[in-house]
Amino acid sequence: MSGTLHPVKKIFTALAGVVLITGFIGNIAAPLPSASAQELSSDPVFASSFKDFARTMQPLSQWKGKTLVVYFWATWCKPCITEIPHLMKLYDKYRSRDVVIVGVAVDNADKVEKFTKEHGISYPIVYGGAEAVNLSKQMGNKVGGLPYSIVIDAKGKVVSTILGEIPKGKLEQILQQLVG
Repeated sequence: MSGTLHPVKKIFTALAGVVLITGFIGNIAAPLPSASAQELSSDPVFASSFKDFARTMQPLSQWKGKTLVVYFWATWCKPCITEIPHLMKLYDKYRSRDVVIVGVAVDNADKVEKFTKEHGISYPIVYGGAEAVNLSKQMGNKVGGLPYSIVIDAKGKVVSTILGEIPKGKLEQILQQLVG
């Protein structure tokens, strides 16, 4: 009997992976639970570096002392694509108040660069593979889903994590509380 279950288990595992990869998590109306922001240290974020389009390593610590939104995304993630225009508006509105939104793409560098240029993304974009996924998991993204957002205040405290689409107005509300 266990021999007949093995192929079923394989199929179930494959389907579960497909669900995550296609961004199903981001289509859920309410964000899924992730680690409580109060439980997280921002140290792993500020210890990380990812490549920019010039293939130069960009340390996330360069934004220490600013309010930082780290947004994990991919070009194939439909909820991510939907949110990008909103993130650009927030970045343009709040960057004069020392707010930085950094998109950490979990994707192929060439695809990310092409997508960024085509969509005129105004905030900094870096990319990474497994190391970016690992950082998101270290920062509370237990399932490794996309999009995943982390908000860190200017003092380096993680104030919010959001798995899936950001509920309308939530990020701006958080930024208003942090920088006015």
